Amino acid sequence: MILRLVLKDCINQIKNTKSKFLAFLLQRANVIFATLVSAGKKDMRININNVDMLIVDEAAQATVPQVLIPMHYCPKQCLHVGDIRQLPPYVSRQVWGSGFEHSLMDIMSMHDQEYPMFSTQYRMSEEINRWPSERYYQGELSVSISVKQRKELYPNIPASGFFHSQGQELKVGTSYVNKTEAAEIVKHIKSMLVKGVKPEDMCIIAFYKAQVIWIQSLLKEDNIGN
Repeated sequence: MILRLVLKDCINQIKNTKSKFLAFLLQRANVIFATLVSAGKKDMRININNVDMLIVDEAAQATVPQVLIPMHYCPKQCLHVGDIRQLPPYVSRQVWGSGFEHSLMDIMSMHDQEYPMFSTQYRMSEEINRWPSERYYQGELSVSISVKQRKELYPNIPASGFFHSQGQELKVGTSYVNKTEAAEIVKHIKSMLVKGVKPEDMCIIAFYKAQVIWIQSLLKEDNIGN
């Protein structure tokens, strides 16, 4: 019983020390980084006065209620940075269609709010860039000089490709697997290995854990990778 009280007292002292230290930092900071939700925490609210500039990164993926949280600090200016042509806010099916699937940035663009576009990207090769530029940006998305000068690892392999699979998605617990699609992926992996691509230069991204496990099992059967 005494030990429990001592531990409880120690925990309370640590919490108080943490709050005091956080208050010390927040009250003296010129620039504060936080997520939209954490901007509403008590320690943040009581230690931050009104701010001059609020910058919301990835604003096109934030719901309107999320963006309103830091407005508590009454910013003199607010800058939203994002891309309304990429992923929208993630909301449940229950509220989809009620307006929550639109970000404030998206809503403002619907009402003809003008905004500048950063037309140069620094990641994709020219070949990969071509399709999204034509499909989503009216051909205005260009490639930086640094990317153009970058040496391709495997110039004999196309930089991008699309393959349609007719497989059926099956539920496995709380996850999903598509065995036809997994087999197609393994087939392309084998093809790239034959063309000289190193396993450590490959990356497979799947949306479901069960799909990842199934692909791994197929690769293991063929003694490919680890």
